[in-house]
Amino acid sequence: MGRREFGQDAVQSFLQSRKIATLEELKKALGSSSTMTVFRRLKPLGYQTSYSHRGKYYTLAGTPRFDQQGLWDYDGVWFSQHGNLLSTSKWFVDAADAGLTATELQPMLHVEVKEPLLQLYRQKRIERKKIEDLYVYLARDPGQQRSAVRTGKRHGSWVNR
Repeated sequence: MGRREFGQDAVQSFLQSRKIATLEELKKALGSSSTMTVFRRLKPLGYQTSYSHRGKYYTLAGTPRFDQQGLWDYDGVWFSQHGNLLSTSKWFVDAADAGLTATELQPMLHVEVKEPLLQLYRQKRIERKKIEDLYVYLARDPGQQRSAVRTGKRHGSWVNR
């Protein structure tokens, strides 16, 4: 039991001082080569993974100071209170009254979003409409979709239909 607490303390103090770390850095801090050991130490502390960098970075749950959109950036590594990149992309699409194009969402999330949006669409978690030459991603709610097409504007790229 004492060894386990030491491991949790080591992970906690390491992440408190560094803010974020990779799995390899956490293994090194624990003096372990086991991935499961790291996760056994992280779980009781509560942690989040980055949505950027393919979820490579970890932080303690209480560390991020999320902005109004639920995002936190630490040295170019992005975390979201909405979860991974798929969940975060879905949340942004659902929250957008007029839907979003990949070109609009990418600067909001600071990562490439074409593949995640396509995956969400194929999983039927969001909708997609082609308007002029653009794919607009929309919430699954039909009322919100009608509103998006009726009020949609893309900086002059598409107009009311």
